[in-house]
Amino acid sequence: MYKIADLNISPGHNLLKNPERVLLHHRDFLILYYCIEEVLPPGVYLPHLFYVSSPCSSFPKQISSIIPSGRFFKSLTLHSKIVLISTAVLLITGTGLTLFFEYNNPLTIANLPLGEKIQASFFQSVTTRTAGFAGVPQEDLTNPTAILSLLLMFIGGSPVGTASGIKTVTAAVLLSITVSMIGGKTSVSLFGRTISKQAVYKTVAVAVMSFSVMLVSTLLLSAVTDAPALDILYETVSATATVGLSRGLTGTLNNVGKIIIISTMYFGRVGPISMAIAFGGKNPSRNIIKNPTEEISIG
Repeated sequence: MYKIADLNISPGHNLLKNPERVLLHHRDFLILYYCIEEVLPPGVYLPHLFYVSSPCSSFPKQISSIIPSGRFFKSLTLHSKIVLISTAVLLITGTGLTLFFEYNNPLTIANLPLGEKIQASFFQSVTTRTAGFAGVPQEDLTNPTAILSLLLMFIGGSPVGTASGIKTVTAAVLLSITVSMIGGKTSVSLFGRTISKQAVYKTVAVAVMSFSVMLVSTLLLSAVTDAPALDILYETVSATATVGLSRGLTGTLNNVGKIIIISTMYFGRVGPISMAIAFGGKNPSRNIIKNPTEEISIG
C-alpha cells in the first residue's frame, strides 16, 4: 500500500496501527529512505531521469570525461534543466530552512541528534512537495516552517509527473518573469534559451487559477469552521496540491467542510487549466480580431 501510494498518487495514507508510529519515521532510516526513494522519481517525472542517463548510456567509457567538462548538463533539454535544478534548489533550501526554524523546537526535532534532525528536515522538505507522510506533527511546527511548507506544497512536483501543485517549471518561469521585468527585458529566458510567449501566458494562468482555487476553498472552509486561520490555510493548500498533510483539522470537519476539501482536491488533481479548457470549448474567432494597443500603469 505504501509503495502504491508513494509511487503513483502520493496521497499520504498511513496503514500503521499505532497512529503515532508514522511520526517516528525520522528515527527509522529504512522507512524514511523507502518513502523518499518512492516519492522523488514520480515527483520529478521519470522520463527526465531516463533522459538524464541516456546521453551517457551508449558511451560508458566517456562518462568521466563528459560530466567534468559540463557537456553533460548542456546536452539536456531546457525542460530537463529547469526540472532538475529547481527540484534540487527546493529540496536543499527546504531542508536547510526547516532545520533552522525547527532546530530548537522541543515539539518536533529539538531533542534529536544532529543526524536525525537533518534527516527529519529533509523528509519534511520532500513530503510537502507531494507525499503527505508526516515525519513530525504538522500542528507542532513553528509558524515559519508552516509557511515554508505552504509554499513547497503550492509549488509541488514537476510537469507530467504524478505530483500536483503549480509545478516546479511554472515556479521557475514565474521567477524568471519577475527578474526579467525588474531588469527591463522584453523577453523571458532561462539557461540561454528564450521562453515562448505562449508558455509565459500559460505560466501566469496556471498560477492565478491555482491560487484562485486555494483562495475560494479557504474562504468557504473558514465559513464552516472556527479553526485557526493557519490550520485552515494548511488544509486547503494541502488539498489543492493533493499532498495529504494536515494540522489535525481534517478529522474535525463537518460534512460541508469535507465536501469543500474533496472538491478542492478534485480541482487540484485535474488541474484548473484542464477544467477551463474542458468547459470553455474551442473559440473559432480567437486571434482573428486584434484590438488597438494602449499602455497602462501596473504596480
